[in-house]
Amino acid sequence: MTIKYIVHWIGESTVQLPDKVQRLIFDYFTVIEHEDITSVLASSHVSTVFFYFKHPQQQALLDQSLEMCETFNKKLIMIHHGLCSKLCLQWIHTIKASIDLSRTDLPEQKIHELFASLSQQINKKSHRSRENAQQSLEKLMFDILHYIDNNIDHELKEDEVSAYFNYTPNYFSKVFNQAAGTGFKAYITNKRIAKAKEMLIHDQDANIAQIAYQCGYKDVSYFSRVFKKKTGITPGYYRQQNETAEKRDNT
Repeated sequence: MTIKYIVHWIGESTVQLPDKVQRLIFDYFTVIEHEDITSVLASSHVSTVFFYFKHPQQQALLDQSLEMCETFNKKLIMIHHGLCSKLCLQWIHTIKASIDLSRTDLPEQKIHELFASLSQQINKKSHRSRENAQQSLEKLMFDILHYIDNNIDHELKEDEVSAYFNYTPNYFSKVFNQAAGTGFKAYITNKRIAKAKEMLIHDQDANIAQIAYQCGYKDVSYFSRVFKKKTGITPGYYRQQNETAEKRDNT
């Protein structure tokens, strides 16, 4: 089993990436998405963060993230659609890499090479700075996240997952928070909502109840409430919005 480096992701969700880019990122990295930028950027265990800048409305969040990166000596990898070329020059010492997905001269092979290079750079820095205990933590987290991915449609309780990996709940909670930058329950919820978003866009044959079930929610009403709390809109309206946007893009 290949151990992929864990990267932390803020800004727009990976669900909104072009399919080929999303696929390449997941080939190289195990991605943890965060809504709370403060907890991840202030963490002493995080050195590099991905930021997906898709909409101008995210400018304030991006500015805040760059300022925090400078304060806490972090590096930002920017993925965008031609929206921040000037910003990349202004923050040249903070932005580690800029990937402009709007460029017509950026074929899939070039994106592949970029992520391969980033993966090597991040791993080299990781191997230089981490001792054996931290390497073991990285391996443990990969196994935990892999287990979660494979069981996201089932009920996942922190005490049961910690027992599966032969750790006490308290130690497991501490390790998970330290490595993931967020709590177990919050991570599971974010992961399920991200999967629901992807299914709502790409699996048009599945109804809301089927999507809820495959994302680990047996109660459709509860799923809808959680989805709306996280996104501000219902699952049905989210699907409708993306269908409208897709039709507009194709005209």
